[in-house]
Amino acid sequence: MPTSDFNEFALDVMTVDYQKMSEDIKPLPKGSYYFSDLENLKVFVEGEEIGFVKRVEDGISANYLRIVLKDKSEKLVPFLPMFIKNVDLENKTITIHVIEGLL
Repeated sequence: MPTSDFNEFALDVMTVDYQKMSEDIKPLPKGSYYFSDLENLKVFVEGEEIGFVKRVEDGISANYLRIVLKDKSEKLVPFLPMFIKNVDLENKTITIHVIEGLL
């Protein structure tokens, strides 16, 4: 099989696998999210956009949002109710509550 045919075949297989995985994903209870749903959401504090979620990281006592701030620095914010005020998947935003020393 020529390389270009193999690449096209591999892309077709990956697309079918992704579509199948998407069909198998079950809805989560309210307030629960797949990590992939949270990635790339814009992050707001008191109405001001401060950055975006780069990824969600597993922690021992909680999961953490790795947020890239406007100055390109990265901060971890615990994904806990005291810090997460609102998650709006439709508008692709997360609003967080910041305490001293968090960012």
